Amino acid sequence: MEDGFEAVKDYADSNGIVLVSPLSTAGTLAVPDDNIYRFTPDERAEGAALAAVMLEDEIDTVIPVTRDDPGNRGLQDGLKAELEAAGGTVVEGITYSADEDDFAGVAADIAGLIEANGGESTAVYLTAFGEVASLFEAASDAGGPLLTSVPWYGSDSVALSAELLASSVAADFAVEVGYPNPILGLRDEDRAMWQPVVDAVEEEIGRRPDTFALAAYDALVVLHMALESEGVNADADSIGAAFVNAAESHTGLTGPTELNDAGDRASASFDFWAVCRDGSAFEWVRTISYTPAESGDAKITRTDC
Repeated sequence: MEDGFEAVKDYADSNGIVLVSPLSTAGTLAVPDDNIYRFTPDERAEGAALAAVMLEDEIDTVIPVTRDDPGNRGLQDGLKAELEAAGGTVVEGITYSADEDDFAGVAADIAGLIEANGGESTAVYLTAFGEVASLFEAASDAGGPLLTSVPWYGSDSVALSAELLASSVAADFAVEVGYPNPILGLRDEDRAMWQPVVDAVEEEIGRRPDTFALAAYDALVVLHMALESEGVNADADSIGAAFVNAAESHTGLTGPTELNDAGDRASASFDFWAVCRDGSAFEWVRTISYTPAESGDAKITRTDC
């Protein structure tokens, strides 16, 4: 998704095309006065949330591991900036190809970095997509205590991943290393709106939809409001302005949809989802909620598996 948006951004801006994303986070797309609008906060907000959780967990050294794409690299940049600003350290990490399909070498490299940098205050930060299941299977096959001797943290594109739950080996590894994954949060005060939708979608597809899916719903509603206001034949500037205005006053399934100056989601609350055992099966459980504070410390609440 990030690669696609970067590839078409100039064309969209030059040809009056409005692009709306429910999940893109790359900081390179946080540009004022362009034609890209995003219903998720950018990488800096996710980095701030993750850094706050890590610091509360007394983590001060991070080993970064990332899939090679703009969005995941950007998430690493966001965490690095926030953690280092708080006095933490992000060591030289590992970047694997977007088409990597053999993770034995990646697992061995991670083990080497843990051996060199490991300790009670060290963690692995993995930014990935569905291939995380293959990586965790390789890590489990590698055996030995090194890979499970430190906690792991994840990213938004893995939260609620069906691929990870489908592999008992990978899911078991995720349980062992903790592995909370942040994604745009849902407010309990909006439960009356989002819960019926979540339940209906889950019944239809057999798994809980992630917040990106609900953000897509909200974006479509706001876009419809903008088109009703301006007409389907309006130019991109008019539709974009109407879209921003409609978003400013709308509260959807994912809460207030107000956008910032770059056309990205202004609110930055996050839910962290971790894989937990449910008898002999595995399930995703919201174990951490993060709400930024206008002044003072952010609010972090935790729930056990």
